Amino acid sequence: MNPTIMVVEDEPAIQDLIQINLEMGGYRVLLHGTGEEALKSIQHELPDLALLDWMLPGISGIELAKKLRGDSRQRCGRRQTKRSRVGGGRLHYQTVFVARA
Repeated sequence: MNPTIMVVEDEPAIQDLIQINLEMGGYRVLLHGTGEEALKSIQHELPDLALLDWMLPGISGIELAKKLRGDSRQRCGRRQTKRSRVGGGRLHYQTVFVARA
């Protein structure tokens, strides 16, 4: 079974871009537009890796990462942050949370 990556991103264009690239790489992708959706999803399935946008409606990516770290089913709680420039040169932050080793 291919590794599962949960992507939590509220901008559909960015969601699509990430999904296409991950699926081309052979990963199974779970897409969510809010942290609340992601929390409901992980009650049923814990992904191998979560890619989180920092600025989400409702629960932020940082708060979601803290909640994921507290999930007793995960074995590893490594969090990495990536900063990149997107349209118009504005900064975009994403957090990658490795849920399982």
